[in-house]
Amino acid sequence: MTAMVLPIQHRPNPDNASSAVMEVNVFLQATVIAPDVARRKANVWLSMNAGHLLMAEDPELVLDDPLQWRFAVVRSRPNLDKPGTVQRSQLGRLQMNAGTGEILHPESLIQD
Repeated sequence: MTAMVLPIQHRPNPDNASSAVMEVNVFLQATVIAPDVARRKANVWLSMNAGHLLMAEDPELVLDDPLQWRFAVVRSRPNLDKPGTVQRSQLGRLQMNAGTGEILHPESLIQD
């Protein structure tokens, strides 16, 4: 499933009482790479630069400058205790420019 992440910066107003609700209106028109295509690009990048047991999952569209696809980076390896199964663990996050498909901050991602 694809989700939009909306970062919110809350600045309390001392003149106004705090409210339990807020109103959000978002309109965005942009051309971005489809999530499945972006995920495949991320998987190729991970395979070529970080390791063949890693994969990108759970695409999220992040409203930032630039628009970004964000993926969970998951490592899968054979479970030696139960043949035919794998052990999965999330290692971190990968971010990609949603318009160009360029991996953001690749140097720090490889180190992580």
